[in-house]
Amino acid sequence: MQRFSQFSKLSLLEGLILESKLEFSKGLVDVLSIMSEDRIKDELLRAVSLGVDRDFSSNYLDITNDKDEYIEYIPTSKADRILGENKDKWKITDTGKLLKMDKNDKGEFVNADLFSRLSYVPTQGDIEYSPKVGDVCKIERETTNPRTGKVSVLISFLDSSQRGMPATGIQRVIRPAALSPLSDDYSRLWKEQRARFKVGKIAKSILTTLGISFTETEIANFSSKFKSAWLNYNDAFSRFDLVEGVKIAYWYKSDRYSEQRSTLGSSCMKEKDSYFFNIYSKNPDVCKLLILYDQTGKMEGDKFVSNFIMGRALVWTLDDGRTFVDRIYYIDEKVCELFKDYIARMGWFRKNYQDSDGDFYLVDPQGNKENTRGRIKVKVKDPKTVNCSKYPYIDTMYYVDREEGLISNYRIYNDSSDVIICRSTSGYYENADDEE
Repeated sequence: MQRFSQFSKLSLLEGLILESKLEFSKGLVDVLSIMSEDRIKDELLRAVSLGVDRDFSSNYLDITNDKDEYIEYIPTSKADRILGENKDKWKITDTGKLLKMDKNDKGEFVNADLFSRLSYVPTQGDIEYSPKVGDVCKIERETTNPRTGKVSVLISFLDSSQRGMPATGIQRVIRPAALSPLSDDYSRLWKEQRARFKVGKIAKSILTTLGISFTETEIANFSSKFKSAWLNYNDAFSRFDLVEGVKIAYWYKSDRYSEQRSTLGSSCMKEKDSYFFNIYSKNPDVCKLLILYDQTGKMEGDKFVSNFIMGRALVWTLDDGRTFVDRIYYIDEKVCELFKDYIARMGWFRKNYQDSDGDFYLVDPQGNKENTRGRIKVKVKDPKTVNCSKYPYIDTMYYVDREEGLISNYRIYNDSSDVIICRSTSGYYENADDEE
């Protein structure tokens, strides 16, 4: 888990350390963020996001990778010695993540709302300046889009990579992923000279320093919720969910994807209306959808939920009782491998290749490929549920016998003459009898 090399979306982008500023690692912020509702959690995140200056004896805080009830820390004095004079300086690594300075027909900035949240009024110098990779800056403020969760930061340039072009006084807005610490020593803060205390004790110390009241009961409840969130954060399997019915169409929509890339981002069915998926949603006894939430969600009771997913796959209950997982759609290969691991843990079968081919080998829960090509079928309770006005492009089980109520990856020859092939992105189908 890459926790030490990443920035906290709420705090690390406020600058590295200003005398006694509180700093949380990305991992710690993520765990706090997915916790269920809790006042203590909110107070801690608020203190960090506002860059509160207090006399903290230790302000670089991080979760541990082996204990759910402990927080690691490093004292400010040691952090200062490690960082030296570059403690609050950053460099630009990707100018493509700078926010646009364009104006609309009314002469207003297209990002006016975001600029307003940052209390940023662009100058002519800001508009004319063209930042380059390597430019040095400091971070003034940050804001989070309440709808998308995306973070933007206001930076002031300290030095320019462009000769003859002074950058002092120039400001711009950029995504945090395009910044990295100027000093390589920053990563040492999260690796060296770490000590640890229980999370409840750390929380009490911070709240006391901030002058925020609390009860022992609140601290105990906070600690319990933190432990639960830590376990879920470190157990990616807890972010899987199996949905059915109308929720299948809901999670096919592209605006629910955490990122628009790889096979998930390029899915041909990601913009279709919900009625395209009726053959799935009207047969919950044999068809469900396995989804993997991203890490921006939070706990609801003992369950983790999010507004966005990183992957999805149809799950079929076959007529022989086995569970078969269809093609996996994912944002990157790591997500695909996580799906495969989860499928194996559940004792399900899957395809040997993640493609739309109906000709494939089955892989059993132990990872063994069967010697014969998979010929599988599903029998629905009511054949009427497979008679739809529109059909999705079905990757594997694209033969549909609308008289017998069978869905399969091969043509099942019987007395039925109403077998169709669902391989169109427009909702249409072709008769299997016309197949060459």
